[in-house]
Amino acid sequence: MKNLPQQSPRRTVLAVAAIVYLCCIIGAMAPVAYSAAPEPVRIENFVSVFSPDVVHKSASFAQIVEYAKDIGLASIRVGIRWDNAQPLPGVYNWKTFDAKVEIANRAGLKVHGLITRTPFWAESRSPSALKTPRPKDLAAFVAAAVERYNGDGKNDALGSDGKPLLVEAWEINHEQDYKRVWDSANPPADYALVYREAVAAGRAVDPRIPVMTGGLSARATTNYPRQVFANLDPEDLSGFLPVHLYRLPDSPESAVGSRYSKQTFLERIFEFKRDVFDVYAPGTNMRLWVAAIGWPSWPTPPLPTTAYVTDDDQANYLVRTMVLALSTQMVEGLAIACDFVDDSVCSDPPWTHTGVVRSDGTKKPSYFAMKTAIAMLRGADYAGADYLGPHNYALHFQRDDTTVTVLWNASHLGTSTASQVEVAAGDLSALQIFDRDGRRLDPQLKDERVILTLTGSPLYLLRQGIEVVPSPVVAPDRLSGSPGDEITLKVQLLNPFSHSLKGTFTLDLPPGWAAEEVSKPYDLAPLGLAVLDFTVTVPPAAQTGELELTGKMAGEKGISTVTAAWLSLAKTKVVTNFESGLVGWNMTASNAKGSVELSTEATPSGCPAARITMWPDLEASSRIVQITRPVSLPVEGEPKGLGLWVKGDDSGCQINYQVVDRYGERFVVIAAQPIDWTGWKYISAPIEHFASHSGTNANGVIDYPVSFQSVMVSCRASYVPEKVEILIDEIVATYE
Repeated sequence: MKNLPQQSPRRTVLAVAAIVYLCCIIGAMAPVAYSAAPEPVRIENFVSVFSPDVVHKSASFAQIVEYAKDIGLASIRVGIRWDNAQPLPGVYNWKTFDAKVEIANRAGLKVHGLITRTPFWAESRSPSALKTPRPKDLAAFVAAAVERYNGDGKNDALGSDGKPLLVEAWEINHEQDYKRVWDSANPPADYALVYREAVAAGRAVDPRIPVMTGGLSARATTNYPRQVFANLDPEDLSGFLPVHLYRLPDSPESAVGSRYSKQTFLERIFEFKRDVFDVYAPGTNMRLWVAAIGWPSWPTPPLPTTAYVTDDDQANYLVRTMVLALSTQMVEGLAIACDFVDDSVCSDPPWTHTGVVRSDGTKKPSYFAMKTAIAMLRGADYAGADYLGPHNYALHFQRDDTTVTVLWNASHLGTSTASQVEVAAGDLSALQIFDRDGRRLDPQLKDERVILTLTGSPLYLLRQGIEVVPSPVVAPDRLSGSPGDEITLKVQLLNPFSHSLKGTFTLDLPPGWAAEEVSKPYDLAPLGLAVLDFTVTVPPAAQTGELELTGKMAGEKGISTVTAAWLSLAKTKVVTNFESGLVGWNMTASNAKGSVELSTEATPSGCPAARITMWPDLEASSRIVQITRPVSLPVEGEPKGLGLWVKGDDSGCQINYQVVDRYGERFVVIAAQPIDWTGWKYISAPIEHFASHSGTNANGVIDYPVSFQSVMVSCRASYVPEKVEILIDEIVATYE
């Protein structure tokens, strides 16, 4: 790399510092900390690489460690197969894991151990818990592993130089919310029982070493960890919840994805904070540990499948994810999958191409982009953000007297466009601008301001003499509605700092709009989260389309403008409702028992609603209850999409609708994923964002006119409740 800003020797040493979530715990107890001043998370202690417990193919483990060290990573997540390390009771074989730990330790990387694969002799044989470990056997193995790699001088593993081999933290299992990984009658409660004994055994040996729950799969909703936490005491928790937040092929800012989530990366973080930590571990400094994230990439289109992104997009998404995560201070660490090198350990496409190095050893753009991000932000603390217009990001990090601002453009619709902005230049003698890959750019100046063109590729702006207002991080609400509606905005504020934030949030409403209250106070403790509800009346003459609502946060140190919500306003026409009961509707179920009946409880439309109830087959991977019109209903004109009112049950399932075009091609559209609310909520989704298509002339082109055919409740998460119950009000077509 060249043209990167110079770092002092003191900061260079930080490249091999222990990952923050480990450093915070060494010398302290492992349970979650009750503290008003959480330790700040910095990039040099933040990013790691995930190296699973399988044979390396296109690159050796030593080469992967060398790549990690060159980029500037602090740690590596290394898998250890219990069935190999303890093939029989009392018989241990640590050789393979010892070798990896020594390679990583000697390179200055901290090791985070991941325990997987229950040996046959330790499997529970009860009918309600197949292939899951007996708690006492796993606890004994955890105790042995903690003792061997804690460096306390007692039964330590020693490297070839006679120095102890060190593992700084342990994780119990991998994606245990999947049935194929954890097969029992009550997965969350059974896992909690096993984990409780394992963490107690580890602490009995060395309370400094955290023993964490396993990383949840990307499909996991908050239902699974809530059920696990409900069966644990706060003192059982390590302080970190590992999760896998894959989003392929969607950007971190996108909310229109169809595979893993229809939430933005920020919304996912806020959801775990709001629905898990603040409910089951209130008053603690619990954070997420993003134990695996990545995007499979290909140099240029055409891409092998829709799960892939281009190499450039992979680089942009990884950097933007890192910066967004750091801005919340709710993510303690982030591990890049899968082993840094294409085709190294992950055997199935598209995972074979999530590396930042190709299998032939050539480095992808993401390699240099990550190296640049770590160099730019080393030693810097998150300081705040500026509003530079819709979809523009400007996140500030402070290092001594230098403000490092990371800027880019990306929308919640999954797109990035060129956007020209102006920002204060500060001290001109200290002004520096770098592109994503560390190349220095010449500044374009106008009246002591810098003119920048923002795209999806991040820029770094280094300035001095800049005032930054510390303010909460906001996850903008996203709503759909029509002119004349009364809507409720939920503005979520998160304090990312180690000091409290107090102030007033005020909505900026367009002319003619009204609200019961336009201003509400907030008082946030460190890492505190608040949800402010605003009831807003949209005037009948309001312009349709995608509308940004902004707000101002007036705090003790200044005023900040933010995007409060994105509101999709569309004209609507009723397609069908249940005023005539369920005549003309059929119900079918797959891998579930289901029922549909008329409900007479109050609805937004004033008409009766359809109550859909599902009793899922907990052994299946996909469960569906569908209500269908055997004779599909014509939809007038060329609608943008369909919308419906749904009374949710916080089940984590999803709502799909299906339309048929003029040639018989069927399009399934995900309207809401997951169902993470209770009470009534209006949801809608464009037809063009369909998740699948089939049938006659299945070319993926929507040939109007279309007809409405069905609504389905689909539960694909690995853990779902025993009963799912939602209500559906009238179904409408939405138009531009």
